[in-house]
Amino acid sequence: MGVGTNTSKKRILILSVVEILIILLLDVILITRLSDGQDAGGIRGMAIVIMAITLVVVGIVAFLMIREGEEVNKESTVKSDKYKKLFLNLPIGFAQAEIVKPQGTNVSEYKIVDANERFCEYLGLEMGSYQDKLLSNCKQDVLQSVNAWFHAYDNSGTLEGDLMAVEITMENLDKVFNTVMYKSEANYINMVLIDITEQKETEMSLSKAKDDANVAYKTQAEFLANMSHEIRTPINGILGMLQLTLAEDDLQADYRDNLVTAKNCADTLLRLINDILDISKLEAGKYNLRYEVFDVKSAIEETVAAQVPLANNKDLTLDCSFSGNIPEMVKGDGERIKQVLNCLLSNAIKFTSEGGVRVKVATMDGEEPDKTTLRIAVVDSGIGISDADKSKLFIRFSQVDSSDTRKYGGSGLGLVITKQIVELMGGNISVQSKEDIGSTFIVEIPLKIVKASEQKTEEKKDSAVISISGHKRARILVAEDEPVNQQVIGKLLGMAGYSYDIAENGERAVELFKQKTYDAALFDVQMPIMDGLAATQQIRSIEEEKNLKRLPIIAVTARAMFGDKERILEAKLDDYIAKPYNLNDVVDTLNRYVGQDEQSEEK
Repeated sequence: MGVGTNTSKKRILILSVVEILIILLLDVILITRLSDGQDAGGIRGMAIVIMAITLVVVGIVAFLMIREGEEVNKESTVKSDKYKKLFLNLPIGFAQAEIVKPQGTNVSEYKIVDANERFCEYLGLEMGSYQDKLLSNCKQDVLQSVNAWFHAYDNSGTLEGDLMAVEITMENLDKVFNTVMYKSEANYINMVLIDITEQKETEMSLSKAKDDANVAYKTQAEFLANMSHEIRTPINGILGMLQLTLAEDDLQADYRDNLVTAKNCADTLLRLINDILDISKLEAGKYNLRYEVFDVKSAIEETVAAQVPLANNKDLTLDCSFSGNIPEMVKGDGERIKQVLNCLLSNAIKFTSEGGVRVKVATMDGEEPDKTTLRIAVVDSGIGISDADKSKLFIRFSQVDSSDTRKYGGSGLGLVITKQIVELMGGNISVQSKEDIGSTFIVEIPLKIVKASEQKTEEKKDSAVISISGHKRARILVAEDEPVNQQVIGKLLGMAGYSYDIAENGERAVELFKQKTYDAALFDVQMPIMDGLAATQQIRSIEEEKNLKRLPIIAVTARAMFGDKERILEAKLDDYIAKPYNLNDVVDTLNRYVGQDEQSEEK
């Protein structure tokens, strides 16, 4: 549109210049005649001729300019109609309002001069309801709302040509619109209207679905936490009593065998619970790795040695071989590596009835001098896996044989957890297998090689051996509501040489704290009347108020879901022991705190 207008202006300018040139030429001729001394009559006649010619030229130029102007207007009108048709046929709402100031007033009113069908359809309007009317005089609520929109834009200080976008909810229409308003001319406001009701409903549905999913996840997490507590509590009693009884020196051999079998069954049940908790942590992204310096060869040997009794019971061979390039010390999560190997060995022994299982360990050079990749291959001569069943191996709760007559038990979680832990450590796991021949599971995990100057030697402990020796002068405050666990912890503390008092809830524990002096405390977290966390808060307040020495309080709890340990330690407790606990761990933890106190007193 602008290009055509500029061309027309150039034409008019050229015609004007031509007109001026012709007039100047005729003037020059007239002046020349005068200078030649011609008579007045001849000059008068020539002047009349020149004037006539000038009038003709002016008339022609005026005619051409008028014609050119008409063409410009016609072209502008055609283009204007073209754009008007475009706006009126948009698939979204469009309306143009004229700003009107009635006589005798300085208040702006608004009148819709153009609107397309979609605009009327969106707002449920008919053309006659607003045509040639000031919106403020229209009775329909919708039009009053539209009038308010125009008024708000007109008084917003928005400059001509600037856009103002607003999301508007029309409750009386149950619709939501995106509106864009702008001034194309000084006295006109244009409005573009887009119905986003369905989009908003979809967003609300998705938001609700997300909220429902979060509620479901929270419910599941709470259920798992409660089930963990309810299951771990009795298992703690079972394992505690078994460990205390097995610690007796004069136990008959057949009785000891029976107790060892019972303990193994309880350990199996505990592993199943831990598997369920592990898969929950992995899915929630709350599974944390602990990178520490450890002896990789010793860690693998200990794990293999723990599986020897199971292999012997099935008359299977179990051996382990190392390549010559195994570094002495590495940095990584040694406990998780042992967990991975333990799972692979348990499966290999479970699915092998003849022959044996072999563990082959090697390392491969990493991309950097201080990096290496640990490669563990667990090879068995078991039943093997078909190509069709390999796809089931790393799917949770899935088993190769899921029939009612299946020979091998298990939850179907072990390999799923193993794969996710390996990948979390930056490694990978693969399997090679043939039916009736055997399987080979290969794990590759990146580790950092630790130099000799960075190595720290730690005293190794055998957790299977119960060696409980406490500080004879120390008194321990215990808060535990379960009678069986009260017996376990009481007998343990007595055997370790501690004196102790047991409270059945947090409230009673606070009362005992006020009456006696204690060297450390073991608090269950979940108890009736007052839990261990609330009791700890009260004790900390009393210590601060009376300027007392801080009592080391250790949480002993069956709550072992992700975040539980962090939440407990944030509540001003000093340490955390998860049930079921190893008796050595309880005594060692107590000795650490009580020992620190006694050493500080000696100094």
